[in-house]
Amino acid sequence: IPSDVTGIGKYAFSNMCYLREIIYFGTQEEWEAIRFGDGWDNSMGNWVTGGTTIRFLNGEYDPETADGYTHGLSFILNPDTGTYYVEKYAGTDTEVIIPSHYYGIAVTGISYRAFYGNNEHNSSITKITVSGSITYIGEEVFGSCIALTEVSLPEGIKEIPASAFRGCTSLESIDIPSTVESIGNYAFQDCSALKNVQLSTSLSTIGQYAFNSSGLVSIVIPENVTVIGYEAFRYCQNLAEIVIPNSVT
Repeated sequence: IPSDVTGIGKYAFSNMCYLREIIYFGTQEEWEAIRFGDGWDNSMGNWVTGGTTIRFLNGEYDPETADGYTHGLSFILNPDTGTYYVEKYAGTDTEVIIPSHYYGIAVTGISYRAFYGNNEHNSSITKITVSGSITYIGEEVFGSCIALTEVSLPEGIKEIPASAFRGCTSLESIDIPSTVESIGNYAFQDCSALKNVQLSTSLSTIGQYAFNSSGLVSIVIPENVTVIGYEAFRYCQNLAEIVIPNSVT
């Protein structure tokens, strides 16, 4: 909660039985001066008794400096995990850094279409660095980022979801983390500059149209793969060599 908040309405935190911590930018004195609706006594004793602790940053915390992330990113708290997800990007930098923490809380995911290239901000991104804390990325997350040439994905991600990089026409290569078990439908469709992909040894499934109309020159399918979806490599006009293991059924 920002330190310039002067009032919080009635029932703002009603029935939040899982709320364990409130992070407040200001001091304890400033917190206790906030006017709460319905005459709520805002002394520390009430919150501690209710099982909620308050962490005071005392005006000394700058998240962009402390967490090292790019201006223009917005975050949303996932109630299921208690961690932050990147919700969207509306900055002007062409190189984006996704942090491992936001206000001291782990960032573990990137939401659906968070960087989808349908606006002037996302369509000009050239490089995205993803922190090692990220274990989830949503569908179409980087789709149509037409200027994107480089992206680093950390170990821990288990799925490249549907249309994750679809239409990234400048992406030339990508290393799939060793933890990835599936590549979703259309994941790299229309990545016309994509020549090389190093697939994960944990990979078991390649979805429909996954590399359709990409620029692949050659690819080796790992031994653990059992499923290759319909037209996964169709219209790969530069594909000269593909090695498919006996495990594929």
